[in-house]
Amino acid sequence: MTGTRTWKRITTADGSWTLEHPEHGEACHSRYGAWMEARERYCIPCELNELAGERDEVRLLDVGTGLGLNIAAALEVAAAQNTPLRVVTLERSRDVLLTAIEIGLADPSLATEDSSNAAGELHRVVLSTIADALGSEGTEVPFSGRPDLGSLRLLLGDARDTLPALAPDQKFDVCFLDPFSHRKEPELWSPPFLAEVAGRLAEDGRLSTYSASVRVRAGLIAAGLTVGLGPRVAKKAAGTVAQRGGTLPVFEPRIEKRVLRAAEELRNATNSPDQPTSST
Repeated sequence: MTGTRTWKRITTADGSWTLEHPEHGEACHSRYGAWMEARERYCIPCELNELAGERDEVRLLDVGTGLGLNIAAALEVAAAQNTPLRVVTLERSRDVLLTAIEIGLADPSLATEDSSNAAGELHRVVLSTIADALGSEGTEVPFSGRPDLGSLRLLLGDARDTLPALAPDQKFDVCFLDPFSHRKEPELWSPPFLAEVAGRLAEDGRLSTYSASVRVRAGLIAAGLTVGLGPRVAKKAAGTVAQRGGTLPVFEPRIEKRVLRAAEELRNATNSPDQPTSST
């Protein structure tokens, strides 16, 4: 691990746990509730339950594996519909994965008031699968002990390199965009990377992120997506959802104006002929 510090386990307000970065101190999930955030910030706004009820399988792009909790929440939803989940997950740090595996396999309980032991066991499945994937980097592996639940492919390294290396026609129904903040990982919020992510969404795919940045929202619009207001989670600000076409919860008019202006500036900078679109 980097330096002499290690990833630190933190118990969040809903009783579930996350990890704190050994250098900059940001946590992988909200300190108000890691499991709550995984469900309410990502699964619900991406309408994963409805999607799983309609499809033979759901394809998920997970940007920022961390301790695999977002994947576990998605697996809980898909498993309830008996729909396999096909996950491609991107992570830079092998250390965070190894730490999560060591801690989580010893104590898989999520310890939340509204989650069952089954949810904790699904997190154990995810962590065991990540361990398998670390031994077969880049290879699709079935969920450990539960191949009926689907599969996972781990791409370890800089996401700016690993995501473009996927087959050009590989698309996803859902994207969880969850890197560390713009201050800590600005490269994963840059317009070129957002365009790469947007290009991986299927025609009816949906993306959710905790970011409320005008620049991020503008980058997604400049990449050809419709962008709207994501949910508030606990005391955190509303995030962002995006999709191709359609309508989404609208921003306040003053925010809308700023986002569209920023999107136009980005398009002008790249000489794109497209016009910005929003949820209004």
